[in-house]
Amino acid sequence: MINKQLVFVSITVLSLAACQPTEAPGPAITVIEGATVIDGISEMAIEDAVIVIEGERIQSLGSRESLSSGIPDGAQTINAAGKTIMPGIFNLHGHVGRTEGMERSPKYYTRQRIQRDANAYLYYGVTHMISLGLDWEPMTGFRADQRAGTTGGARLYTAGFGFSIKDGWISANPDLHRPTTPEEARQMVQEEVQKESDLIKIWVDDGRGTVPKVSPEIYGAIIDEAHKNGIKVLAHIYY
Repeated sequence: MINKQLVFVSITVLSLAACQPTEAPGPAITVIEGATVIDGISEMAIEDAVIVIEGERIQSLGSRESLSSGIPDGAQTINAAGKTIMPGIFNLHGHVGRTEGMERSPKYYTRQRIQRDANAYLYYGVTHMISLGLDWEPMTGFRADQRAGTTGGARLYTAGFGFSIKDGWISANPDLHRPTTPEEARQMVQEEVQKESDLIKIWVDDGRGTVPKVSPEIYGAIIDEAHKNGIKVLAHIYY
């Protein structure tokens, strides 16, 4: 009889324990200490800085003297003495995948060169980069892989194919959108919407009087259609 009661009590205790809510572990904490930090806000660089990162977010940043709570218990620490840390640089106008050595040509545009250029940007501290208006199909797959976390390098954004007009800027490039009416311009914007391009690019430029310039009716339709679809427009304008 005693044995049966003991078994029952044991099962009851185990059942109650199983019902108790367990506290999920918090995000990992990483501390980078000892570096000189240029934070883009302070008037002076921060010497012997301590950066506390919780998960993927910076929770605090300051000099060691200003860290009142000290380094959190259990944090992974990284000694960065002698190094300088600064925010990532954003390149708002560039082109990738089109060069080999000193030559630039669409024939060089490959997935491998896009990756090469994204890696080079990141190596030099450029964490985000907009490629404006000269991107063929390999960019679509590369960008999708970056968003999925399966490839690295500077995070790339693309304007797909940019806009000019017939005989206008970069007339030798047959892939640019060259609308002749506002209606055509809107249809071509929709093509970039379907490709999920991040931005729209217009070359509003007459090459110092050497080529036709995009008219307000055409670029107005491009801008309006893009904005209706929540896409920002960037323009190449000389004057």
